[in-house]
Amino acid sequence: MNLILIRNFTKAHFPKRFNYLEKVSYDGMSDYAKKMEQLSRQIFNEVVSPTEKTSMRVVERHSYIPLYKNPHYVKWYPRLSEITKLMGILRDHGLYRDEHLDFREEYARLRILRGKMPFVPKDKRTGEKIIRKVKTPEY
Repeated sequence: MNLILIRNFTKAHFPKRFNYLEKVSYDGMSDYAKKMEQLSRQIFNEVVSPTEKTSMRVVERHSYIPLYKNPHYVKWYPRLSEITKLMGILRDHGLYRDEHLDFREEYARLRILRGKMPFVPKDKRTGEKIIRKVKTPEY
């Protein structure tokens, strides 16, 4: 680092406060200004010492908010009713496999083959049967 030394005057020439060597770099910053700059960078979590562009790219990549903390990704919820309908349409066309629903339909089909009535759940409050249509798969 290239420094310019300003002439140190004796006590006779200047008051007591000017009796020191003030070092100024070519960019015009004194030592005090540099230290204050370093302190502010430490406070605000910035890079303290001058760095090259290639190193700064690494610093910038590490300074991003991770996806699991980013509210744009974390607080997003799909519209469940629309997604359910779309998945049902895809399932009807054979493009999506809902294993749980396949399992339930297969057991309903086996109950009918054994001669039992299809399982119809009852409402807990009223005791009425909840009517659901059981789809027969087209094999």
